[in-house]
Amino acid sequence: MMQLLVIFRVGTTRYGIGIEEVEEIILDLPVTPLPRAPRGVVGVIDVRGRVTPVFDLHARFGAGRREPGNESRLVIVRVAGETVALPVDEVDEVASIDAAAVQSVGLPGQTAELDYLAGVVHYRDELVLWVEPGRLVPAAVQKVRRLAQVA
Repeated sequence: MMQLLVIFRVGTTRYGIGIEEVEEIILDLPVTPLPRAPRGVVGVIDVRGRVTPVFDLHARFGAGRREPGNESRLVIVRVAGETVALPVDEVDEVASIDAAAVQSVGLPGQTAELDYLAGVVHYRDELVLWVEPGRLVPAAVQKVRRLAQVA
């Protein structure tokens, strides 16, 4: 069985998200800081009138500080009925991956810090870390949109 995966880069590492979890991919937008936001939220953006929290993948993945550039994009994902923007350095493509090629990451002493990984796939001579947004983005972040609309 084949799976469509949106492949993107954060820092020097390639990641993927199942296309069914991606609502859209847009150019960078100005981020409005949100005072006292949950950990990992850099602020909110306006996507066609919809307030959307921006979750900092660079901090979550330990990829240093994000430097927006010409290839930077926001991957808008739906998590538990809410939309969340994930800033990435570059979106490579939508790739068709054989589900049988996905390998687990069973690391000794694995902690909850890595529970967002659905697996690892070989793609074009590289390893791509397949992430699940529902496990990557904390529940507190998912509620920011509702909080920001009330404020």
